Amino acid sequence: MSTLKKILRLGQMKETVKSAITKNRSTYPVRMAHNVARFIEQAYENEGSDFTRNGEKELLSKLSKANFEIIFDVGANVGKWSQTALENWPNAHVHAFEVAPNTFRDLQSAFPANNKRITLNNVGVSDTEDTQTMYYFADAPELTCDMPRHDLTSVPFEAKMVRLDNYCAKNGIEKIDFLKIDVEGAEYRVLNGFSDFLDAGKVNCLQFEYGPFAIDTRHLLADYFATLSKSFWIGKIFPGGVPFQDYHWTMEDFKFCNYFCVSRSRPDLKALVERPQ
Repeated sequence: MSTLKKILRLGQMKETVKSAITKNRSTYPVRMAHNVARFIEQAYENEGSDFTRNGEKELLSKLSKANFEIIFDVGANVGKWSQTALENWPNAHVHAFEVAPNTFRDLQSAFPANNKRITLNNVGVSDTEDTQTMYYFADAPELTCDMPRHDLTSVPFEAKMVRLDNYCAKNGIEKIDFLKIDVEGAEYRVLNGFSDFLDAGKVNCLQFEYGPFAIDTRHLLADYFATLSKSFWIGKIFPGGVPFQDYHWTMEDFKFCNYFCVSRSRPDLKALVERPQ
C-alpha cells in the first residue's frame, strides 16, 4: 500500500472513530474516556497555580546562579514566593505589593519587622494612581481582585493604587532583575503602568499569570505577546524549565498557568531555564 493510501485510510479511520464518539457522547464509557482525556490535557499543559509543583519554584532555583539584586513581587499574598526569592538570591532586596489589608497583615507576620531585605507595600499596582474598589474573598483571600467574579461572598474595599514607573522613580530604582505579577487578571494593567521601564529595557526577567480571567478583561495572551515579544523571549513555565516560543492562536486556552519572559539582551539567563518543547 502506498504512503498516500495509508494516510488517506488513517484519516478515514479517525473520522469514523470521531463520529462514533460524537454519537455516543452521553454514554458512560465515552464520558469516562473524556474525563481521563481532560485530566491528561490539564497535566500536559501544566494547568495549576501551586508554585511548588508547577515549575515556578524550580525556575527560581535555576536562576539562583544569577546575582539578582532587585526583585518585585506584585500580588505577594502571604509572602511564600517572596521568601523563596530571598532564599535563592542572598544579596537581593524584594519589594512586595499586597492590596488586601487582611492578607497584608499575614504578609507582615511572615517577615520580622527588622528584616531589611524586604519592603512591604499595602497598595495595589495598576496603570493609574488613584483609589479603586477591590473585592476581598474571606474564604479565598488569594483571589482578591477588581471585580466580584467568583461564586463566593465578597467584601468590597477601597484601595490605593500605584504605577510601578512612579514607584521606581520615587525610590531611586533604576533596574529590576525579576518582576513577578499575579493579580487575578489585571496583569496587563500593571504592565501598562510600567511602560517606561519596559521600553527602556530595565527589566531582566518578568513572570505573569494567564488564565480564564482574560475572558473578563478581554486582554488575551496575544496582547501580552504583542506588548512584550519585541524585548523578551516568552514561554510557559513547566517543571523542568521554559520552552520559549512565538505566539500561536492555539495557545489561547484560558487555563491557569504562568508565563516567563527574559530580556533578549540576557541570553545567559535564558540558557539557565530553557527546555525543549
